[in-house]
Amino acid sequence: VPTALTTVDVVSALGVADGSLCHAPCMRPFVFVHEYVYQARMLNPSAAANAQIGFVYQFQDASTYYEVVFSPRGVAQLRRVQGGVVTVEKTAAYLQGGPNLWFDVELHRRGTQTTVRVNGNTVFLNAEQADLAGGLLGLVTHNTTGRFENVDEKGPYGTQPVFETFDDP
Repeated sequence: VPTALTTVDVVSALGVADGSLCHAPCMRPFVFVHEYVYQARMLNPSAAANAQIGFVYQFQDASTYYEVVFSPRGVAQLRRVQGGVVTVEKTAAYLQGGPNLWFDVELHRRGTQTTVRVNGNTVFLNAEQADLAGGLLGLVTHNTTGRFENVDEKGPYGTQPVFETFDDP
């Protein structure tokens, strides 16, 4: 049975260095509301079905967020956690997963839709997730110690919250 994070699990961090270990959600201080791409290379050393590694997103607090997790047995899940109650919204198989195998994950959020790709292959396409708006991005593990590399997030180009014309006299 999936469990929600506890307050103790939440780690506020400025970033995750290449190859670093993550025992709990490593939160990134970036807040994107409508559109972003979050990507990382991940390794799960465990072979257990309940040993999962992935992303947490639209993170509000330790009992309210979305996550996409991957087991070393080739099973991916999109989950919603609200009030500490975990709901598996979608489950799908993914290729090229397994214990001690690196794999690349991309999470695309546009509006209320989520698309997830593993090694370039679409696992979830435009899954509707409208319950949570905005929040933090992070890395998460359950019942394992994961390794993460090349963690990157990108927001949309265009109008940004800060604008400078450099036309001061």
